[in-house]
Amino acid sequence: MGILKILFEGINEMEAIFKETLLDMEIYINRTIESYFDVDIYGYEKNTYYREFRLYEHQELEFDEFSMLDRISYGTYGFIDEEEYNNGWICTSVETANFSIESVNVDSFKKEVTFIYLITGEPGYLYNLALDYTFYVELYVGGCKKGLPFWQQSLYLSYLMYKNNNFLGSFMHLFIAFEGLLRYQTGDTKTQDLNEIYKKHTSNNLPSIIKKYKKIRNRVMHGNESATASLTDNDLEILLDGIEKLYR
Repeated sequence: MGILKILFEGINEMEAIFKETLLDMEIYINRTIESYFDVDIYGYEKNTYYREFRLYEHQELEFDEFSMLDRISYGTYGFIDEEEYNNGWICTSVETANFSIESVNVDSFKKEVTFIYLITGEPGYLYNLALDYTFYVELYVGGCKKGLPFWQQSLYLSYLMYKNNNFLGSFMHLFIAFEGLLRYQTGDTKTQDLNEIYKKHTSNNLPSIIKKYKKIRNRVMHGNESATASLTDNDLEILLDGIEKLYR
């Protein structure tokens, strides 16, 4: 399965538009990260056969290129002898038991990773394997690139909130990204009239639809959170298109 197919599989049209825009702007990046760490297999009873023995483990991994994470999945994994790994030696099963990753989850903001391991069989030999060898896992990671200006971070947060069914938060961060980009490109941090900045930058007046969104943004800021009730995904797409045009 290709990386683009993995990225866009199972998401709706607006989420796909968000992600494609973030990728085009190099806000959203994907990396393959090889990690090595120790796994502490504990909590089992010796000589007991387990149909499904689940082990939850938090790991502190380095994600230096990312400020926030969106998705994480895994490829090849297993207990390895690092000297033998280049020769293809990797192990996830022993005489009496099998060891597998059931899922890997990530906290978007803390960048904390939780592995859920699944052990079937009697884990005694696996315990010795984990004691003597390093655990290797190939992780496929996607998220927000580190070191971006605030308007780009806001654009990513808009995507993240939309993905988590927070339309209000998505709209607000998207408008922040629109205005932030305009001020970033013009260097104007003082002018109060957004139309004036837009006209200075594009030689055109602020489109009427953007003026409408600005009024809605202001109403939300003054406590009227229902102001976005009439908006749809199409409105987010219009704002996103406006950002892309300014960016180009």
